[in-house]
Amino acid sequence: MKGRDKVDIQELLALKEVRELFPPDEKGGIPEGSRLLLSAMEELSFPPGRDIVTWGQPGEDGMYILLEGCVQVLDHHGEEINTPMGPGSVVGEMALIRDEPEAPQCGQ
Repeated sequence: MKGRDKVDIQELLALKEVRELFPPDEKGGIPEGSRLLLSAMEELSFPPGRDIVTWGQPGEDGMYILLEGCVQVLDHHGEEINTPMGPGSVVGEMALIRDEPEAPQCGQ
């Protein structure tokens, strides 16, 4: 995994899935909480074959918004459970919301 600079909020909001997750406020702007969360995000790069989140592991790493490429979602037996996820898809968020270990395994 290779870290990079902070993510451009406008680049994130250009993705439909991100706009749905972080909708604008009544004035059409970004709510303060959403702006703070989005501005704290860092861009990471994962090599092919590297797991991003792993079944049963704590979700303390955070959530990931895919900017490019795709990932496969696997169950605890290593079987694919849905179609590959691409740009705009979010992974790892449910473990944060529920404060539970990661459910699916997601990797490139």
